[in-house]
Amino acid sequence: MALVDPYFPNRPPTWSELLMIVLAAGTLLPNMIADIDSVPTVAIAFFLSTAALATERIEEWFHRIGTSGRGLLILSVFLGTFLIALLAPGLYTLFNDTVTGMLLATILYFGAFLARERTVSGWTTPDAFE
Repeated sequence: MALVDPYFPNRPPTWSELLMIVLAAGTLLPNMIADIDSVPTVAIAFFLSTAALATERIEEWFHRIGTSGRGLLILSVFLGTFLIALLAPGLYTLFNDTVTGMLLATILYFGAFLARERTVSGWTTPDAFE
């Protein structure tokens, strides 16, 4: 696993992270997949997101912004989706396809992280209250 070690946090995943992934995969993903208009757009977003997640800079950035920053990022994506659907419906399909690919890549990344660690720790990370 030395090839992928630098691209995952130096800790096991938390229960709150697992819960967020399960909720996103179970509630958001089915609706997003149902609205897919362009499979190539989803595929491009998936591959670019997978490549980005496999860099040390992304992991460092996620660590720097902390848990509250990650929560704000997720909230911003969902709020952006809602605002685009409301204010620019023509862009909604492109945005939905892109975010679907990104969410699929995130689920794959977390699945690999969980498989690598083979355990789940407490509810929050040590940087949860930074």
